[in-house]
Amino acid sequence: MTMEGYQKNSLFYVFISSSKQSLVMKRLSYPFFLFVCFLTLTSKAQLCNGTLGAPIFNQTFGSGSGPGSALPAGTTTYTYTNGWPSDGQYTIANTSNPAPGNIHWYTGKDHTGNTDGYMFVVNASYAPGEFFRYTVSDLCANTTYVFSAWIANVNDTNTIAFCKDNDPPYVYSNVLFKVENHVTMKTDTVATGDIAPAGNNIVWKQFGFTFSTGAGQTAVDLVMVNNSPGGCGNDLVIDDISFRPCGPTTSVVAVPSKQFYCSGDSIILDATIGTGYNNPVYQWQFSGDGGTTWQNIPGATTQDLPLNPVAKSQEGKYRLVLAEKGNIDFPKCRVITDELTIKVTQGPAIIANASPVSVCKGNNSTLSANGADSYVWSTGDKTPTSQVTPSATSSYTVIGTDKTSGCTSKTTVTVIVNEFPVSPAVAKPDSICPDNTATLLATAPGGTYKWYDVATGGTPLYIGNPYTTPSLNSSKTYYVEVVSKDSCTSTTRTPVTVYLRKGSIAPTIAGGDTICRGDSATLKAIAPAEFINGMKQQLVEHLFLQEIPIIHRFCLQQKHIMLKL
Repeated sequence: MTMEGYQKNSLFYVFISSSKQSLVMKRLSYPFFLFVCFLTLTSKAQLCNGTLGAPIFNQTFGSGSGPGSALPAGTTTYTYTNGWPSDGQYTIANTSNPAPGNIHWYTGKDHTGNTDGYMFVVNASYAPGEFFRYTVSDLCANTTYVFSAWIANVNDTNTIAFCKDNDPPYVYSNVLFKVENHVTMKTDTVATGDIAPAGNNIVWKQFGFTFSTGAGQTAVDLVMVNNSPGGCGNDLVIDDISFRPCGPTTSVVAVPSKQFYCSGDSIILDATIGTGYNNPVYQWQFSGDGGTTWQNIPGATTQDLPLNPVAKSQEGKYRLVLAEKGNIDFPKCRVITDELTIKVTQGPAIIANASPVSVCKGNNSTLSANGADSYVWSTGDKTPTSQVTPSATSSYTVIGTDKTSGCTSKTTVTVIVNEFPVSPAVAKPDSICPDNTATLLATAPGGTYKWYDVATGGTPLYIGNPYTTPSLNSSKTYYVEVVSKDSCTSTTRTPVTVYLRKGSIAPTIAGGDTICRGDSATLKAIAPAEFINGMKQQLVEHLFLQEIPIIHRFCLQQKHIMLKL
């Protein structure tokens, strides 16, 4: 249940935290006009009508298995005890009825429900005293803040009857919230009104109010005072005392709204800001660790934040920080919207290949992809493979889809097209004499040369350059093709013919073929008119074979003669 009232230009709120769904309206005895509305509260119930900033001060009193320590001097006017408190005493405990306990006090946990969570347990004194005092500094002028705490009456319902019979009347708990201005010495106050015992357990209620600092006001004292005379009753617990900035109403949504987004989607984080700031400024923040730490997004200083396109690395939490102009860099002066979680699903990891990657012009290459459930090629094919015959170097795109998420990814593969080399140029070979070899030399365009004895087909006689033929007895034509560094082969082979020179005639040798030992013989070679050369004689000591060379147009012929001794 929520109750709102106005006193001294300050807003006053009461929030009741209860697991029950029924709503019960409690009358406040404080004499000012109330606007009352009912709602079922959640754990995020807040006093500020708008958006809260990070807590400037947040006293939870800690936690532990035994009694907590006394508060620092000057925090309260009540006296510390490490057990159940008597009138004018307080303790820090993890139960609302610490040992030795009181039969008329409920035993409950702190506001958060933590088993070991501490709370401030106080037996209010007859004279009004201060439950709590704390100084907050480094505030911004002309800024709205909210001061609040969670409070519960620890008396059970039988206490009212007990007090009526033994020490009337029963005194309801009542707390006065005060904000003391260090500059003007003015004090803003709001009282909770009577806080009655609950039905069968302690029921935590949040109380407090908002106020605005004035010009030059940078520090205040936060004070909570016993606002009821002591007596029978007036026993209470206090927890989670908080002080934080309060700003305009805000909401942040993702457009379009999805449970998760695919990498590459376009998103806009759309913020709606209510009235309250005269000249608001903005800063978007991102958390990649679930909200533990936050970083400013560079350049994200407008009301809306586009994520276009969104990437997997941008998955996380987002929030918008806003403040009056000049205050955005001061955490004590700005407010923060609710967090918005963006989940991004990466598209399938597609791997695309071309086989072969490099082709000769006019040849085919087979494109293939894997890693997705379905594919669409830029060729129009919707299968994992696609055959292409590019006329020039070309790139092809394939889009793969994951059938579970519907997310897509795309990648490209390039097929390199190489031109065929021109047919080789070959140096003209010299004609050769019978039984001689010829050397064939290709001079252009460069590459790997293959030599054949047929114009098409066949097996290479030799791979390399130059090529030396075997001994020839007749003219013969050979063919050569070239293979480029890109493995493209010239489309035609270049022919080259080796010509054989006209054959020579053996000479006639005149002279006897028998001599005596020690004598000499005269041999005369008689050749056709076209021959040149003479005859060579030699003293023969033994039977031997004499060869007489005859040169005929650079071809060598020999005649053998046997001399007998």
